[in-house]
Amino acid sequence: MKKIFVLLALLEFSVNVFAASYHLYVSPSGNDSNSGNREQPLSTLTGARDRVRLLREQNAISGSDTVYIRVLPGNYFMKETLALTAKDGGTEQGPVIFTADAADRPVFYGGIKTGKFEKTGENIWRVYIPEVVQYGFDFEQVFINGERRFRAQTPNRGDFYRVKESKETVIENTGERGAQLAVQKIKPHPANAGFLSNISEEETNDVLVV
Repeated sequence: MKKIFVLLALLEFSVNVFAASYHLYVSPSGNDSNSGNREQPLSTLTGARDRVRLLREQNAISGSDTVYIRVLPGNYFMKETLALTAKDGGTEQGPVIFTADAADRPVFYGGIKTGKFEKTGENIWRVYIPEVVQYGFDFEQVFINGERRFRAQTPNRGDFYRVKESKETVIENTGERGAQLAVQKIKPHPANAGFLSNISEEETNDVLVV
């Protein structure tokens, strides 16, 4: 009986030695240049992925080490898609596991958090989004306090005015679908043409056709 107990103890010790684990922490208040421990967490899932890759290259973790990426509660605004390859999953003996507290889950947003809107006229508000200028982003949806809001359009509700005929003259072609620069001439249905009489000459210089 004593020999069996000693054997079981040795087996348990062996499992603890060879089945090591490594923990990385991610927090909205972190920084991807941090060490990644709980006191100095990373800030993005992409940063955690890259840190695991680096640790494997440096042999700081082995193929049998289980890596836990613990995502702390908070709001995360993702600037890029998290791209994972087969090697990012680890091995059968040492997988890479993304985990979070089920009682206080983190929330990931694929959009961009804006600053405060400022009123520039009656029923007109604007906000500066630096990413639009820096990265050339274009967007078609706006959410305020979790509620989707309508973008500026005519009419504000209901159907758009119907187009009877349109003709496009390409000025600069990209060689792909869609022109880089073009002029469009649009003829509305007679029943919808009345709105044109209320448009000033200045407004006609900046037209968006959807």
